[in-house]
Amino acid sequence: IDVYHLKDCKTPEAYMKAKAEIINGLDPKTGVLILNADDSNIKKVLDVSGFQRVIYFGFSDGCHFQAKNVRYVDGGMQFTLKHQDQTYEVFVPGYGKPNVYNALAAIAAASSAGMSVEECCERLASFEQMKEHLQFRHGAGGCTIIDDTWNAAPLSMASALEVLQETSGSKTKIAILGYMPQLGESEFARQQYARIGEKVVETQVDYLFVVGDEAKEIGRKALELGMDPSKVYFSNSGTEIYQILKPFLNQDSVVLLKIPHRVMVQDSFQKLKRAIMP
Repeated sequence: IDVYHLKDCKTPEAYMKAKAEIINGLDPKTGVLILNADDSNIKKVLDVSGFQRVIYFGFSDGCHFQAKNVRYVDGGMQFTLKHQDQTYEVFVPGYGKPNVYNALAAIAAASSAGMSVEECCERLASFEQMKEHLQFRHGAGGCTIIDDTWNAAPLSMASALEVLQETSGSKTKIAILGYMPQLGESEFARQQYARIGEKVVETQVDYLFVVGDEAKEIGRKALELGMDPSKVYFSNSGTEIYQILKPFLNQDSVVLLKIPHRVMVQDSFQKLKRAIMP
């Protein structure tokens, strides 16, 4: 659970508390509650003491479904699943630790419904990664484009930056980050944008493009933390971004495109996308 619809909730805490209401219709005696053991926010808003069937998944020791030896491989993530003193090798076609968590949750749910864990692991390998969800594509000049433009929220943006860092090696890391529509414009929203600015610096992004006035705090925070001002750009035009970006489009660069869908449908950003992903 992380902040998303701040626009409709007064505080991040109120939003996360509302998320926890999903269990209100679950029978404490017969219902199965499957939780991410590594998420501290879940522990803050959810009391599971009355539930008889609680299953935990995650990376930490003690989980019913635990991921170990998590690593990036060609086309996705590979990890060792530990469950009831048995181990299974799992491959999920999709990059980033969130895909590992999703895989663990899916295995926990399907096995609770009667499928064998072994079959769950086999079927995960046939998963088809959704379009514009951390989708790796060949870009102009031989560069790599990470297309994550389906939506934009703090957790997904932070995760995308981690994927950029962990898959780029010694290549130049370029992040094009847009505003997050559901955050609104409150002080809490500005705090979330600042968090992303911190993540930009933490993941050692080489060049940062910030799209939208609402998202300027990302760049401001990155600059405050010491990012080179000559490598931070603010723009509302896909055409302008392309002119600056064009010299960097080569086999030695990886570009993360993390702009919300409602911006990507604009003419200049459609042209940008066609230009960098011909």
